[in-house]
This record gives sequence, structure tokens and C-alpha cells, in this order.
Amino acid sequence: MVRKNKADGLLFSGGLDTSILASINPKIIVIHISLEDNGSDLKYAKLVEKFLNLKLHYRKIKISEAINIIPQIIKM
Repeated sequence: MVRKNKADGLLFSGGLDTSILASINPKIIVIHISLEDNGSDLKYAKLVEKFLNLKLHYRKIKISEAINIIPQIIKM
């Protein structure tokens, strides 16, 4: 099913699920968004980025920025 319905991009955590999806389509645009300095996903995303030879785009956002964007995300 994944091969039939390829996406243009992947919100990438570096966990098992997103790593498998990225390995199926290694040319996909992978994006990692982290909330300030919370969480440990970035460490794993970077490890998988190297292992799969991905071009990972990183974006760190502030908590206030995340809260302010919620209404726009709901509209989408």
C-alpha cells in the first residue's frame, strides 16, 4: 500500500515506523520538527538519517509558536 500511495514528504521522528517508511522511499523529503529542547527524537532521527543516507530537514520551534499555529492546523 505504501508503494502505491507515495507522499511527497514525511514527518520524521527517527522511530521504527517513520524509519521503515523512509527506507521504502529513500528520496522522500524527510522533516523533523522538535519542540524547543524537549524530547530525544532528534538524536535518533540523525542516526537514521546517516544510516539511510537521507537528507533530513530540521526545524526547532518554540512552545508559543506551536500554540499559536494550532488554529491554522485545525482549519487544514
